[in-house]
Amino acid sequence: MTQDLVTRPLLPRFTVAGDRFALDVIAQNFTGQPLNGTVGLQASNLVILDPGVRAVGLPTADGKLAHWSAVASIVGSGAITCTLETSAGGDAVALPLQTKPFAVPERWSAAGQADPVAAATFNVPANAVRPASRLTLRLSPSVALGVVDGLAALIDYPYGCVEQTMSRMLPSAVAAQAYTRLGIPNPKAQQIPEIMQQGLQKLYGFQQTNGSWGWWYDDEGDIYLSAYVLYGLTMVRQAGYAVDGGVLQRGFDYLDGRLAHTDSVTGGLDPRVRAYVLYVKSAAGHGDLAAERNLLAAQGKLDAFAQAALALSLAQDGDSAAANGVLDRLLAAAVETGYTAYWPMAADDRSGYLWRTISSAEKNTAMVLRALVALRPHQPVVPKVVRWLMDHRVDGGWRDTQATAFAVQGLVDYLGVSAELQADFTYQITLNGQPIAMGRITTATLTTPITPVVVAGENLREGSNEIRIERDGAGQLYYTAALRQELFYDSFQSVSSIDQGLQITRTYQMADPGTPAATATGGSQQVGFPLGVGDVVEVQLNVTAREDTWYVLLDDPLPAGFEALNERTNPIIYGDFLYPPGGISIGVPTFWRQWGYNRKDIYDDHVTFFMTYLAAGEHQFTYLARATTPGEFSALPSQIYPMYAEDIWGRSASQQVQIAPERVAARPALAGDVDRDCRLTDFDMRQVAAAWGQILQGATPQASRDVDDNGRIDLMDLAVVAAHEGGTCVSGQGQDPGSGEGQVTFSLRPAVTKVAAGQPFTVDVYASWTGAPTGMQAAASPGGFGLTLSFDPAQLHVMGIEWSAALRESLLLGGQSRIDNVAGKAGFGAFRMPPGMAPGARLATVTLIGQRPAQAELAVAEAQAVDAAGRRLQAMGSGAAGVMVEESRSWFPLIYK
Repeated sequence: MTQDLVTRPLLPRFTVAGDRFALDVIAQNFTGQPLNGTVGLQASNLVILDPGVRAVGLPTADGKLAHWSAVASIVGSGAITCTLETSAGGDAVALPLQTKPFAVPERWSAAGQADPVAAATFNVPANAVRPASRLTLRLSPSVALGVVDGLAALIDYPYGCVEQTMSRMLPSAVAAQAYTRLGIPNPKAQQIPEIMQQGLQKLYGFQQTNGSWGWWYDDEGDIYLSAYVLYGLTMVRQAGYAVDGGVLQRGFDYLDGRLAHTDSVTGGLDPRVRAYVLYVKSAAGHGDLAAERNLLAAQGKLDAFAQAALALSLAQDGDSAAANGVLDRLLAAAVETGYTAYWPMAADDRSGYLWRTISSAEKNTAMVLRALVALRPHQPVVPKVVRWLMDHRVDGGWRDTQATAFAVQGLVDYLGVSAELQADFTYQITLNGQPIAMGRITTATLTTPITPVVVAGENLREGSNEIRIERDGAGQLYYTAALRQELFYDSFQSVSSIDQGLQITRTYQMADPGTPAATATGGSQQVGFPLGVGDVVEVQLNVTAREDTWYVLLDDPLPAGFEALNERTNPIIYGDFLYPPGGISIGVPTFWRQWGYNRKDIYDDHVTFFMTYLAAGEHQFTYLARATTPGEFSALPSQIYPMYAEDIWGRSASQQVQIAPERVAARPALAGDVDRDCRLTDFDMRQVAAAWGQILQGATPQASRDVDDNGRIDLMDLAVVAAHEGGTCVSGQGQDPGSGEGQVTFSLRPAVTKVAAGQPFTVDVYASWTGAPTGMQAAASPGGFGLTLSFDPAQLHVMGIEWSAALRESLLLGGQSRIDNVAGKAGFGAFRMPPGMAPGARLATVTLIGQRPAQAELAVAEAQAVDAAGRRLQAMGSGAAGVMVEESRSWFPLIYK
C-alpha cells in the first residue's frame, strides 16, 4: 500500500571523490487534494553547492522534482536524507551513497615467523588516501590456522571460473578431513556444505560434451584444468560428499583419450602435463604404473611440480623405489638456505605450459611438500619447506588461487605428521614503537583463530612505518602483514609494468556512427561535446600485448553518471561455425572468439572481460553504456593483468566525462583544493607539503598547489591551506594568515673545520627565535619553517639530511628533503612543529663530502618561517659554515732491506 506523501532521492549508484552532479529529489502527493510543501536535502558525504529547502506545489496524484547540485567529498558510505513537509503531513527517507576515492590501489605485503622477533617496514606516501587505506596483520600460532587463512582467501575470492570454483572446493574438502582426523575444530565448517553444493552444480554445468573443462563454460577444453577438476571431485567424494558418477566417468574418458595420443600431430601431451594427469588417475584409483614408469626416462624434461606428481603416483601404485629415486632428484634441486627450502620455476620461462598450468614457485614447493610428507615425513628439509611457504603468504593466502589451493593441501598433509600442536608463549605487536596488540597462546588455545589486527589509514604515519612482532616462550608464531592503499594523482597517465608489454587505452565514442567524440581524452580538459542524458556511448578498450598471455582480466571502471548495458551474452556453442538447419556451414563464426573474450561481467561500477588466451598484438574490446545523470564525473583508469601473474599489468589514463553540465551548479573556486572535493582538508595540506620546493629542482610548480599563485610552492602556500582547513567551496576559505611578530634565525655549525677530500662530514642546523621586537617576552616556538641551503657543487656534495628526533612527527616538507647537487642547493623544512621547543634547538644534520681542495662554504640561501597560526615571521641565516677541504693523502709503509 502506498502512503499519502512520498519522497525519495534520485541517486547515482556510486560517486567518485570530486564528482560534481545533479541530485534530484522527487515528492509525490496521494492525499487526493493539491498541496504546497517544502523539500529538504542533507548529505553526510557531499558538499551541496546550492543548499536550502525547495518550495514545491504538489497536484493530486502527481509528483514534482526538487533540484540540487553536489560534489562528492568524503570517501566511504554516507547517508543522503530527504524530507517532505506539508500541511497534511510529510515523509522522510535516508539512503546510502558510496563515494570511492579518486585513486588507484597499491599493495604491500610481508610474511614470516617471529623467531622470536620479526620486523617489517613499509612506506605511506603523502598521496595515500587515508580513509581508504588500512593495514591488516594476521597471526597464526600453528600451520593449522595458516590453513584457515588460506581457505578464507579462497572462499572470499570474487570471481568464479572453473579453476577458482574448484580451488574453493578442493582445499575445503581436504582441510575438513584433516581437521576431523586431528581433532581440531574447523572454523570454516559452517561454510563448507554450501561451498560444495554450489561448486558441484557449477562444475556440472561447466563440463563440456567431450568430458573436459575449460577456464569458462564455453571455453575450449583444457587437459590440465580437466585433470585438476577431476582430482578435486575425487577428493570431494572421499570427504563424504555425493559426486555425480557420470560426470567423473566422462571426465576420465576424456583424460584417457588425450593420454592415448603420443605425438604432436595428434595432440600429444607435454610430459609435465602427462605426469600430473597420471597422478590424478592414480589418486582416483585408476593408476597406470607402466605409463608412470615410462615417464622416468623423461625426468630431465619434468619441472619440480611434475616430478613430485610422478613420485606420488609411483608410490601410490606400488613402486616406492622409483618414487624415492625421483624424490632424490628433487631434493638435489632444492634452493636451500639455513631456514628455508623451495623449488623455483625455470628462470624467465613464459612458455605456454607455465601459463596454462598456472605455475609458480609456491605451487611447485607445495607439491614437493606433499611428496616429502608421503614418502619421507621426517626428512630434515620438511620444516624448511613449511617455513618457506608460510613466509610467502600474501594477505592470508598465496600469490593466486591455484598456489593457495596447493599450499593448503601441502600444509594439511604436514599437519598430520608434525608435532606443532604444542605451545606456551606470549606475544606483543608494536607499530612505530607503540603497542597495538598482545596475547598469550597455550596448547589449549593453539587452534583458536586470533582476531586480525586492523590499523586504519589515519593511524599510520606518513613515510616509513615499522611493525615489530615479539614472541616470548616455546612455540611458533607466523604472521602476514598486508597494507592496502589508495594513491591519489591529479590525473593518471597511461602506464604499464616495466618491460612486460601490456598496454591499454580507453576512448568513448557516440554509439551512433558519425557523431563526434563525446568525452575527454585525459585529465580534466574536455574534448568534443558533452553528452546528453540518455545518450548511448561505445566504450573502446584498446589493448596491446607484447607476448602471448593466458588467463587475462580486463577491468574498466565506469564513471558514476553511466549505466553499462548488457547488449550481448556469451553463446554456449562448442564449435567455430554456425550450422543452420540442413547441416550446411555458412561460415559465420558464432564462438566467443569473434568478440575476443570468454566472458564479460557487468557490475554497478565496472565491467570486466576475461580472456583465456590473449595473443601478442593489438586487440579491441567494446561495450555500451548510457549517460544517466547530469554532471562531471571521473573515469578511473582501466587495468589489465593476467590473473595468475599480477606482476604483469597495464593501466590506462583517467578521464573526465561531462553529461549535460548546464544542469548542474558551477563549482566555486577554492584555492588549495588539490583533490577537487570542494573542501580544504588535511589531505590537501599534505599534497602541498609533498610538492614543497619543486621550483628548487627547476620543475614547473603544480598550479593546484601554488595557492598564492607566485610561481613557486613554498611555506606560505602550506600555511594558507592549513589556516583554512575545514572550509568548503560554499562556505569560503576566510582570510590569509598574514604576518606575525617575531624573528627566526638559522645557524649552521660544522662538526669539523678541516676535512680531507672524499671524506664525509656533517653540519648541524640550529634555529633560535625571539618574540616581539622589544624582546621583552619569550616567543612560542615556530609552527614551521622552509630552508634552502646553497653550496658550490664543484666543492661540496650533499649526501643526505637527518632530522632531529623532535621533528620526526612533524609534517616534513618535500617528503623529507630536496637535494640538487648539480645546481648546488639543498632544501628542507617542517610544518606543525611540536610546541615547546627551546630556542637554539637542533633541527637537522646535513652530511656532505668535500669534492676537491678549497675553502668550501654551506650557506642559507633562503629562509621562511611561520608561527603556530601560520603567520609569516622574519627569517634569516646567521652566516655560512666554512670548511677547509684538504688534499687527500695516502701513507705507505717504508720498508728497509
